[in-house]
Amino acid sequence: MFRKTELPEVNMEFRKKLLVIAVPVVIQNLISVCLNLIDVLMIGMVGENELAAVGAATQLVMVIMVTIFGFYSGASVHVAQYFGVKNLVAIKKILGVNYVFGLAFATVAVLIFNIFPEQLISFFTDDEYVISTGAEYISIVSFAFPALAIAFNIAFNSRAVQILKAVTIINVVAILSNTFFNYCLIYGKLGFPELGVKGAAIATLGSRIFEALALVIYVYTSKNHPFKAKFSELFNFDKEMVKKVLSTAWPVLVNESGWSITTALVFAAYGRIGPMALAVMQVVNVACDLFMAFFMGLGNASAVIIGATLGRREKEVAYSYSKIAIKYAWILSFISTAVVIIIRPFIAEIYNFNENTTILLLATLLTYSFTLIFREMSYMLVCGILRAGGDTFYCMMGEVGINLFVEVPLAFISVSILGLPLHIAVILVGAGEIIKTIIFYRRFYSKKWLNTVI
Repeated sequence: MFRKTELPEVNMEFRKKLLVIAVPVVIQNLISVCLNLIDVLMIGMVGENELAAVGAATQLVMVIMVTIFGFYSGASVHVAQYFGVKNLVAIKKILGVNYVFGLAFATVAVLIFNIFPEQLISFFTDDEYVISTGAEYISIVSFAFPALAIAFNIAFNSRAVQILKAVTIINVVAILSNTFFNYCLIYGKLGFPELGVKGAAIATLGSRIFEALALVIYVYTSKNHPFKAKFSELFNFDKEMVKKVLSTAWPVLVNESGWSITTALVFAAYGRIGPMALAVMQVVNVACDLFMAFFMGLGNASAVIIGATLGRREKEVAYSYSKIAIKYAWILSFISTAVVIIIRPFIAEIYNFNENTTILLLATLLTYSFTLIFREMSYMLVCGILRAGGDTFYCMMGEVGINLFVEVPLAFISVSILGLPLHIAVILVGAGEIIKTIIFYRRFYSKKWLNTVI
């Protein structure tokens, strides 16, 4: 049993650590999301159908990105706990396991995206122009997947070992270059050809390759970096190490890939309304991601600190840390919802949509903002706390189950059967996030997630 004391001196230490880790991650994510907003604006100014095409393509790209992230996230439970006991040899082996999975999966994804691009985009819409434009976009962007697998492995695990400054700078430079070349290649500025959506894809491909190369160079030119390893150190893992990593990684992989696939299915349901709905949801998702950036920072930092604490078998301290993190999460969630409601007219003014699309965008931003509270809290409970203790199987069952059997059916019923407008369908689908928050709260209070996995 744990004492009921709040351990004030321990909590002060947690707050200090939280700031050190969370602030760089928040800055990194904020810049990324802000520039994504600019990217969406750039493509939106080309046309609503072009934005719908990129929106559909982005859902497919996200499935690949999130699947790789999911495996790395599950494996990082071990990285954080090994870092807590300063076992760098084991950390390098886990990086090697990640590279094998990430590069293999990325290679298969490149082949699929280039063999069946039109078939993949047609899942979201039957508009021929949107299909052809989106297919061209994913065919180009897919070649960035191997670079993404390398960059994610270094960047994500840098959070687990609490080395973030250089990684954040490299990520910011990559994002800025992406935006700059988007501007040049979409509109044909500064002597570059005017390529539209194709230009946006080329800019994304170039920035991902740059980011991966820069991170590798940084690691191997740094003195005593924990990720600086020979091939023999990276790939000298045995079956036992692979089993340990898979024990926490596969549920997160299924969880994250399942989440991204079901999110794409919901997006496809909205696409039955028409390209206008796809364009609106692309804007809504990116706008609300601005506030998720704070939760990603808070969640990642909490997971690293709690994971390292559990690695030292200090369960009482870890539980105390987690209660503080949840308090901060509730405060942030209500603030983010209020801000979205306030700024939604300004978001609508940015985009050169027609009157009907603008009205739909305003209404959808309003209804989506109320679901944001529970989306953020379920994210915090899963990614920031429960996974830190290796409770990945429970998280997988809860998230994938509710997404698949609640959110996806509600989306298709709302649109295809009831014929509801987009902003009302969004509210009904958001009921799944309320259920998830309740389920994961119960798990948190059970304390069954407080495990040491190393």
